[in-house]
Amino acid sequence: IPSSFNREQYKGSNRDYSLFVERTKEPLLLDEMLKFIALDDERAKIELNNGRKINYFPSKKVIYPVDKAAVIKNKVVSEKFYDSIVPAIEFEIKDDALYKNRLMMLDIVNQNNWKRPIYFTGGSFGEDDYLWMKDYLQLDGMCFKLVPIKTPAESPSPMKMGQIDADKMYKTVNNWYWGNFGSPDIYHDQQTRKESRMFLINFARLAEQFIIDGNNEKAKNVLDLTMKNFPIDYYIPHDNYLKYEFFEPFADLYYMVGDKKKAADLTTKLFIKAEENLNFYKGMKLNEQREFSYEIIDNFNNAYRLIDNCKLHKDAATVALLSKRIAPFEKHFQRYLNAYKQQKEEEAEMMRKEEQMLQDSAKQTVDSTNQ
Repeated sequence: IPSSFNREQYKGSNRDYSLFVERTKEPLLLDEMLKFIALDDERAKIELNNGRKINYFPSKKVIYPVDKAAVIKNKVVSEKFYDSIVPAIEFEIKDDALYKNRLMMLDIVNQNNWKRPIYFTGGSFGEDDYLWMKDYLQLDGMCFKLVPIKTPAESPSPMKMGQIDADKMYKTVNNWYWGNFGSPDIYHDQQTRKESRMFLINFARLAEQFIIDGNNEKAKNVLDLTMKNFPIDYYIPHDNYLKYEFFEPFADLYYMVGDKKKAADLTTKLFIKAEENLNFYKGMKLNEQREFSYEIIDNFNNAYRLIDNCKLHKDAATVALLSKRIAPFEKHFQRYLNAYKQQKEEEAEMMRKEEQMLQDSAKQTVDSTNQ
C-alpha cells in the first residue's frame, strides 16, 4: 500500500499521536496536512511538558480534492451518480489529537486516489471510525463504501448513514450463500439472533429505497428474502438487543408494496409476543406487578404501535382483531395505563411551557434590539 511515511516515521511510538495546534483557520488539503505531519523538521513539532517533541496538525478543516476522471475510470459509483460527484470531500477532524491508526487510514485514502474501493465495516458509530467522512458513504450490503457523493448523515445511527445504490446492493445480497439461515433444523442461538440486527436494518433500508425508486417488485423480493432467512418465529423480539423496531419496518413495508396479507401476518406475530408478555405479568401478584410497571407499559406501547400502523394503512380487519385482543389487558392494567397517560400529559405540558418561555424570551430579545 503506498504511503507518505517511511517505516522509521511510524514504527514503535513514533507519531502515536499528533496534536492539534491551530495555526490557521483556513482548511488544509489532505495531502498538505499529511506531508506536514510527516516532516522530521523540529519546526513542525511542539514540545510537551515532559520535554518530548511531537508532530502537530495546524487546522482541523480538511479538503480532499476528488479526481472525477479517476472515479469514473475505476467505476467507484454507478453511472447514474456521475452528475452527483463532488469536486472535493470536505471534513473536519473533531478531536484534538490525531492518533496513528487514523493517520494511517487518512494516508491510505489520500494515496489511493480511488484506484481501489475503500470500505468501513458497519456497527461503528464514532466520527473517527469513518475518518469524519460520514457524509460520503454508500451502503453496499453490510459495509459502507467511501464515495465522492455527499449524503448528509441524519444521525450517527447506521439506519440513516449513507446513500444506497439499490440495484448494486440488490445484486450483492442475492448472490450471498445463506446456508442454514432460516432453517427449522438448527438452533438459532441468542448471539445469532442478536447479530441479525444489522441485516434487518440494512435490508429494510434497501427495500425502502426501491419503494422510493418506484420498484415495488424488487422491494417485495428484498422483504421476502429477509423474512425467509430471518423468520419471525426464530428471531422474535426478546430483549434489548433484538427489539421490535428492527422488525416493525417490515410490516410497514409489506403494506407499502401492496402485500396486505404478509403485512397483517407479520404484525399479528409481533403482536402475539407483546400479548404473551402481558399475559405473563397479568399472572403476577399486584405487589410483583408494580416492580414490572415499566415493562408492562412498554409492551402496551409495542402493541399500540402495531395497531396504529394497521390504521395508517387502512387495514380495518387487523385493527379490529388486535384491538379486541388487547382490550382485556387494558381493563386489567388500567391503573398503570392511567398513571402513564397522566405522566405523558404532564411531560407534554412541561414541554409546552418551556417552548412558550423560549418564544417569549426570543420576542423580548427582538423587542429590546428594535428599541
